[in-house]
Amino acid sequence: MCVLLSLSSQLINATNYTITIAGITDCSGNVLSPNTQAFSQYKAKPYDVVINELMPDPDPSISLPNEEYVELKNRTNFSIHLKNWSFSSLTTTKKLPDITIAPNGYVVLVGTGVAPQFLSNFGIVVYEVTSFPSLLNDGTTLTLRDSNNIVLSSVSYSSSWYNDANKSDGGWSLEQIDANNPCGGQGNWRASTHPNGGTPAYPNSVAATNADVTSPTLDRVVVITADTIALLFTEALDSMTLSNPLNYTFDNGLTTPTYVKAISPEFKKVVIKLSSPLQPGTIYNVAVLNGITDCVGNMLINGSLPFALPEAPLPNDIVINEILFDPTTGGVDFVELYNRSNKTINLKDLRLGSMDTLTGTLKDTEILTDEGYLLFPESYVAISESGSSVKQQYLTPNPKGFLDVDDLPSMNTDDDVVTLSDANFTVIDNFKYTVKMHFPLLVSTKGVSLERIDFSRPTDDKSNWNSAAENIGFATPAYRNSQYLQADGGSGVTIPNPLFSPDNDGYNDVLNIAYKLDESGKAANVYIYDSRGRLIRHLIRNEQLTQDGTLSWNGINDDNEKAAIGIYVVYVELFNLSGKVNKYKLSCTLAGKL
Repeated sequence: MCVLLSLSSQLINATNYTITIAGITDCSGNVLSPNTQAFSQYKAKPYDVVINELMPDPDPSISLPNEEYVELKNRTNFSIHLKNWSFSSLTTTKKLPDITIAPNGYVVLVGTGVAPQFLSNFGIVVYEVTSFPSLLNDGTTLTLRDSNNIVLSSVSYSSSWYNDANKSDGGWSLEQIDANNPCGGQGNWRASTHPNGGTPAYPNSVAATNADVTSPTLDRVVVITADTIALLFTEALDSMTLSNPLNYTFDNGLTTPTYVKAISPEFKKVVIKLSSPLQPGTIYNVAVLNGITDCVGNMLINGSLPFALPEAPLPNDIVINEILFDPTTGGVDFVELYNRSNKTINLKDLRLGSMDTLTGTLKDTEILTDEGYLLFPESYVAISESGSSVKQQYLTPNPKGFLDVDDLPSMNTDDDVVTLSDANFTVIDNFKYTVKMHFPLLVSTKGVSLERIDFSRPTDDKSNWNSAAENIGFATPAYRNSQYLQADGGSGVTIPNPLFSPDNDGYNDVLNIAYKLDESGKAANVYIYDSRGRLIRHLIRNEQLTQDGTLSWNGINDDNEKAAIGIYVVYVELFNLSGKVNKYKLSCTLAGKL
């Protein structure tokens, strides 16, 4: 029997009540003993109930049933009714059973027919959800919503969250470390350490204090159309303040936006309709005002970034500027790009891959970003599968110049081809490298990047590349190369800086030989002689030259040894098909520590 009570006033939210029942009889006159029950009135807010544990890959089972499950945790001191709430993955949304989660308690969700395995073997009460959304092993986004479709909790996990290659193979759950840090992401999740493989309906085995004290920042601006942009943030933010148009200001004639929408379920992105279309060639700035916080109250900082209407790249507008193809143990490969044009270019339009050099066919191409990334003129970006790993290993003055990709095409540690192309597979730049392009006297090239010496020289000029200097840590991701030198473009053949010291310290490590020809189609021989007139290096053999450019010598002789300290003569022969020969004798000094 059910009795509905109409109260004299509305219940107050977040308040505990008691109800006393007395003086009630049944149809035979038996009197109900006085009974007092506690209850509460509570309307859940975002993060009151959070996704607290996941079992995306139960096979092979450690001890628990070989079944997927999701654990919810009530972070409040009030009972919360989950009637008409929903749980979803990216493709499936399902209503939850009409259940109540106790104060500071847990609810475990499973698929149909699974509950008896947990109850009979472990005494754990779980709740079955019809067509329970699949938990993908490699990761997906899971979202909990209330009856009004308001997001209570959302987790975008991946197999890397385990931080343990053995446990990510199956049988172990992912557990949240600190439930009071519900937007902590990967840094707040670990593989379970419980001998059963997980702790459904019980406190997490990895539970510990892991407070979020880091302020969120504006990560980047993406241009969707000429009058619509998106702002991407480093953390989930408060959706109400994020959706307020008055919280955004612009320059160059843009005023208060006409439309702002915070994108659920994570609320790390907001789409903004601008007051007027962007104009080509103009760089704008957006500032996010104070008052926007993450889900634990940390205030947004550094909320200002430039953006511009992107233009389509042409070949060599962006060049491959540095690559790390043989990282140290635990490290990752990276490819650095440099925008040498005056355009702002959206990396969404580009792909990174390789090439079959015999047929010229592109292969293993990967889209750099679905979301978008603006690369401004004279700017660098280091592309890898884990920018955080690169930044941990190498210093960089440009921490924002990193773009993570899901799948960076693999690069062989001996020789391979790296190709940058546009959406139509037109080649923008192509680099065929070998390990022999490294500085020959390095004891080991593991963890050492290859750097481009000059943006203007051809990518396939092998003398235009050298190992990153030791004194900067053997790589310069997302900033100017340690080996950067630019030719001065003088006429004839010149050596702009005749003093060089090939010790891989990042300062004058190579000798640049600049040339500017009076006609095209000339070829060259370049010889290096020591002060006694002995030939020590035949640098260039009958190589056809461009109209102007630069050749480089790294101080290594033909025996693959470092040349001795001293004065050298650079002898250059230029000749054309008609037999005309121009000869140049130039001197240089190879310096070093005695």
